[in-house]
Amino acid sequence: MKTLSTTRIIPILLALASVPLFAEDIPLTNWTVPPYHRSSSSDGLTTMSDVTPGIGFVGFAPCRLVDTRTTTIPNFPAGYGPPALTQGSPRIFDLNSDPKCPGIPDGVGAYSLNITVTNTQGPGFILIYPQGGAQPTVSTVNYVAGQTVANAAIVPAGTSGGVTVIAGVSGTDLIIDINGYFPIFYNSGNLFVAVTSNDGGAAILGQNNSAASGSHGVGGFESGAGVVHGVQGEIGANALSDSSGVHGISNSNAAAFGVWGEGKGVSQGGGVRGSDWEMSVGATYGLLGEGHSADLNSAAIYGFAFQATGNAGLFVNIGSGSAYLGTRVSGVNYGVYTDGRIRGGALDIVGAPKNFVSPHPEDPGLEIRYASVEAPTVDVYFRGTASLLNGSARIEVPDHFRYTAREGTYMTTLTPVGRAVALSVEEEGPDGIVVRGSGNARFHYVVWAERAEIVGYEPVVRNVTFTPEALEKGGGPLRLPESTRALLVRNGTLRPDGTYNVATARDRGWIIPERRTPLTP
Repeated sequence: MKTLSTTRIIPILLALASVPLFAEDIPLTNWTVPPYHRSSSSDGLTTMSDVTPGIGFVGFAPCRLVDTRTTTIPNFPAGYGPPALTQGSPRIFDLNSDPKCPGIPDGVGAYSLNITVTNTQGPGFILIYPQGGAQPTVSTVNYVAGQTVANAAIVPAGTSGGVTVIAGVSGTDLIIDINGYFPIFYNSGNLFVAVTSNDGGAAILGQNNSAASGSHGVGGFESGAGVVHGVQGEIGANALSDSSGVHGISNSNAAAFGVWGEGKGVSQGGGVRGSDWEMSVGATYGLLGEGHSADLNSAAIYGFAFQATGNAGLFVNIGSGSAYLGTRVSGVNYGVYTDGRIRGGALDIVGAPKNFVSPHPEDPGLEIRYASVEAPTVDVYFRGTASLLNGSARIEVPDHFRYTAREGTYMTTLTPVGRAVALSVEEEGPDGIVVRGSGNARFHYVVWAERAEIVGYEPVVRNVTFTPEALEKGGGPLRLPESTRALLVRNGTLRPDGTYNVATARDRGWIIPERRTPLTP
């Protein structure tokens, strides 16, 4: 098929010069097909208005769709053959269902047709237009009595792919030939390739000016049963940093997104999947989020769960457990819920006393809550029971304690077992604990020390956690325990009504951001 150029402005309706023919000799021949175009002024298709970028043409060997002559042997089937057109009576032809020319798909935008009239009864004309569309004010073919004449035209497909034909003033026999069509979608099974060198531009541009919901500039769909992709973006090995296979940009001031992924499968599906390559060298990321905005509620990656039992984020490391962010389990809200480890540098936990829970060993309807030890130092300890032998005992320091404890901070507590006995610590350090007393008494011991790698730990530091800016970013004062809010009222950060104390903020140089959370639960 000859490649058609769409860079020239060409009238959308091509009317060839009228060609007189004899009624008994109407051959099926080919003809030139101009580019066909979409209308820029509506969602429909037109052959008589704006000249806009063309759509693809699918050509094939000329084929006769319609012949109303009774002299044709054999006659064309009902709906595509006799009788001849009568003056002023519309006739509908379903062209993409024509048994004479199979293979025309449903998704046709327009047909490339050659319209021939013969056995004309008097002066007249032919109007041909999309089924269900408005009747045009111009004709495709004009004729006089006893004439055989033809014209080529691009005719948009109407309802169910049909076209409507009207013979004006007088009746005539009609012949319609086709040599191709313009698909709404590029035809299945044919690769569409656009290769260009467009600096700063695009090889393919999809632009949709519709304001209707669900409209899109480019649509990708793959219906295969294997590992398939509706749209795949890929860049070459020579691409520079910050290049991307797919680049989504949102210029809207509303909550619009450059890339939106929706997982609509029944299970296991996802809207967006990020995966790094196992053969990558260096740090690679399946999904990388960068936050450049200074807004308090901005985030490089934002997860939101619409269901009470849903998860705002889920991270799974095969063999090492799962971690959920912003989840709800058994009616309890969790910021982080994991069966693995949480690791940080100077990891601060802000809020009420820190607890851990354990199952009740006898009642499944209960659980045991223990409060974590809180102190101005970060300590380690070990404990046990020992006995004096002739008034002396030596307690060996286990490796796990010796390697983590700071030398010079050892502190040993002794408790006699059974009867009161005077006990004293003679020596304590990484080489062991020496205990002196009377007789062979038994005793319990607890040995404490500060963590060796914690250097310069200060329990009282400059406030960066309970400033108005930090509180609003964390959801506002209402997210804090009531006892913590009471302390903030007491030190002047908050007023009793829950608002920020402007005078305190001014004295401390704090910024009071716009309130993002309500004052009442």
